Amino acid sequence: MGKLKFTANPALLGPIGDRFEPRGYKEEQCEEELFEITAKIDNIEGMDFWGPGQVTKQTAERTVMKLKSSGKVPASLVVDLWSKPWGQGSFAAKDENTRVAAAEQVKECIDIARIMGVEIITVWFGHDGVDYSFEADYSKAWDWIVSGMKEVADYGKEIKIGIEYKIKEPRIHEFMGTIGDAMLLVRDIGRDNVGVTLDFGHSLAAGENMANSAVRAMKEGKLFATHWGDNYGAWDDDVIVGTVHPIRMFEVLYWLDRYQWEGWCAMDQYPFRSSGRDAIYESVAWIKGLCRLIDKVGRSTLDKIVENGIPGEISKVLREALLG
Repeated sequence: MGKLKFTANPALLGPIGDRFEPRGYKEEQCEEELFEITAKIDNIEGMDFWGPGQVTKQTAERTVMKLKSSGKVPASLVVDLWSKPWGQGSFAAKDENTRVAAAEQVKECIDIARIMGVEIITVWFGHDGVDYSFEADYSKAWDWIVSGMKEVADYGKEIKIGIEYKIKEPRIHEFMGTIGDAMLLVRDIGRDNVGVTLDFGHSLAAGENMANSAVRAMKEGKLFATHWGDNYGAWDDDVIVGTVHPIRMFEVLYWLDRYQWEGWCAMDQYPFRSSGRDAIYESVAWIKGLCRLIDKVGRSTLDKIVENGIPGEISKVLREALLG
């Protein structure tokens, strides 16, 4: 297995709102308290942040110093393209000024990444999509995204930019909805520093085979980062990794191991009512436990069942590995 590094965003430990209670269901805690709780989670190495917001160019150096004193490292940045200013879209907005502002937002995060020593940022086009038929010129929207992303990729050539896709939410239909959309965009942008941030919860919600999606990106050398969450397939439920799909998560890790992929694994979950600290810790524990299962079963055995593709043989190996 390549070196997997684990990270989480402190904000996900606090109260998280939904459509029924925008203020969330848990007690309010200040940013400093959330930071300290996250710093004490002993099975993660890093923290990631949303920018600009949680961290800015003015606060970046101070944040790095806080991380060093906590024993954690700055892992990655996710560009805020989902809050109120972007409600009508970002890179694919009909308004040209909004598209320009979206590119400047990514450039600002590139500047923050440079200050913090972060190697990767993630761009998720959350509001670029449609809710109704005839709402968009799909051809123009695609061209605007490609053009804008070429501009920001050239601005930060030394920073990796991971495209994160999602099938729905907040838009009913997002332009960047599947691994195919993301890989096509990466190809059309045509820059070495642009790849994919693969959120396995988003892949599940899109009805994808997560392992196949990971292989699609790894074959091209374009899997830059991973986000981890589990769900029941109809929505991005963001529950603890492995509590719904342990075998499918195991297959993902087998393929990450086979390609010797290494990089940041961000715990991207929304524990609305339960402990955020527990969600992060347990998710990482599940992933590490499933990695150990690869050693227990043996890579040659796993390679063989993949090669043969016999359901009964696959079932026997997995059952005995999991149940004894």
